[in-house]
Amino acid sequence: MGVGVGVLTYSLADAVTAASLALTAGVLSILTLSWTSKHSVKNEQTLDYSLVLKPDKQSLERDLPLVIERVREAGLAPVFMLDELDKVENPAEAVANLIKRLKHLTTDFGCFCFLTDRNYYEDLTHKVQRVAFPVEHTFFSHLLFILPHPDKFLDFLRDITEPPVPMKRAPLSP
Repeated sequence: MGVGVGVLTYSLADAVTAASLALTAGVLSILTLSWTSKHSVKNEQTLDYSLVLKPDKQSLERDLPLVIERVREAGLAPVFMLDELDKVENPAEAVANLIKRLKHLTTDFGCFCFLTDRNYYEDLTHKVQRVAFPVEHTFFSHLLFILPHPDKFLDFLRDITEPPVPMKRAPLSP
């Protein structure tokens, strides 16, 4: 850059002026080029996503409605079987706590079957008969005492999960 300015100004001015302008242009170009070469910014962003599955109550309350919705959108009727409740230390309290916590799911989003022993069934029916409108009377729409015959239970599940067959109407005569 300095040489170019020196050659151009030499024909217009004397040698000392051309040399000083060439020197000034050279120094300024060196400072400018070194400043721009040192001034660089690196802007980099990385996004790291990970899916964390936690088997806790909060995850169940968040994820279960989504799973139920996807099953229903697929045209299926979700049926949930909660078994081994007779093995729980206090089944009446455990079932009550579970239903209170998940009432919005158990009433609106599918068929929930709570499988307990005969003692819980009898205690529940006796309480509903003895006490006027206990909380437990809202827990279940159907109370069934089912003997252990898998074929009959499967028939019942088919009856409540299959859509009703539309009735055919006879054509109207003119």
